Amino acid sequence: MLMAPFYIKATLDTISIPYENPIYISKSLNRLQCNGTMMITEAGRLPYYSKWQAIDLWGLNTPALSKTLVSPQFVRDYNPDLIVLHSGGDYRFINQDNLITDGSKTWINMVKNAYVGAATYGDYQLFMVPFFQTEKCWVCQLKKQLKELVNRNTKFDRYDMYMIRKDSLCFSGVKKILLEHGAVDYQSYFGRKSHFINR
Repeated sequence: MLMAPFYIKATLDTISIPYENPIYISKSLNRLQCNGTMMITEAGRLPYYSKWQAIDLWGLNTPALSKTLVSPQFVRDYNPDLIVLHSGGDYRFINQDNLITDGSKTWINMVKNAYVGAATYGDYQLFMVPFFQTEKCWVCQLKKQLKELVNRNTKFDRYDMYMIRKDSLCFSGVKKILLEHGAVDYQSYFGRKSHFINR
């Protein structure tokens, strides 16, 4: 009985996998005629299904970053067509004027440095893309209701940052794919997440 909540959560998480956007986005990227490159925080389905060349910002699949924090200059030098970042749910740092990190290799420092590299040295368009196809995912709605029953904050539905380089040959194709999967601009996203301000 003590383990039942964990089993229920694991079961619901497993059932919701077919409704995760990265599966469909990556397969759609594979059908584009351009030969794209990407930088990602989580090296899994996006590079696997898309067949795009990928830099793993955490370093699991990119030896150059295995022990060091990615720098904004590294992002500038690689200049990928697409950057995909997951911060853990809180993207308020985008609104800060100064995003200097302490240089330690932490997840949020990695995300901030990658964002600074794209925002400072490149010309990228930012989209916030929901992780789940919520309107199709009945189990996602059930998970949300269960969280509400136990008073867990359900306002932090997962979104990931997708940044497309505007002069990329892949730009229009990637933008179309993201919009088809529920992408919104950052201001629209932040408006929905205005509760951040009060936390």
